[in-house]
Amino acid sequence: PIAVLYEEQDYALSLAEKLQEILGKEVFKLISYQSDATSIRPQILQARGLKVKGIVLVPVSDATARIALKEMAELKIGVPIFGEVNLCDYPFKPSDYGLSGFCLSAQFEGMEFDNFLKRYTKEVGYPPAYPFYDAMALDLLRYMDKIDRSNKSDVETLRKNILSGFEGSFAYYAFAPSGEVRNSEKYLKKVSY
Repeated sequence: PIAVLYEEQDYALSLAEKLQEILGKEVFKLISYQSDATSIRPQILQARGLKVKGIVLVPVSDATARIALKEMAELKIGVPIFGEVNLCDYPFKPSDYGLSGFCLSAQFEGMEFDNFLKRYTKEVGYPPAYPFYDAMALDLLRYMDKIDRSNKSDVETLRKNILSGFEGSFAYYAFAPSGEVRNSEKYLKKVSY
């Protein structure tokens, strides 16, 4: 079994609940910590006390992610730490704290994406902090502009067109009616640390 240690925010709670839904009995316990926490030792000790085989860490802010990783290392948690896209995107890694495991990184590939990275760096002066999200946002903005030029820019039309899926410069985007990405397996890569 695994424990899911998540920050008390809507996104993290939603992901923690989705993991529990998908993994069922493998998720032994959902454990939350506050976004402004200066320590999450009690939650880490609670997870360790459950004798789990791994901990999924779902941070939202980099400050609490650093606290969590530092305290897990200090407490010698001794189990793999798994993470989602946020954990992969931080400039620091669990391995910096002597921890091991893996996370899922959202990445585009191809010449168009490589050119986007070069243009961004040249025009802005530094590389994008979140290249996947920046590229996806650019695709979405371009698509919305295209819809707007066709004089069909009311909110419901935008929503319908976006959720029905569209081809962007970097990928084809497919969504569920809830807005959840349906074809995320095309973008996600496992990154070990």
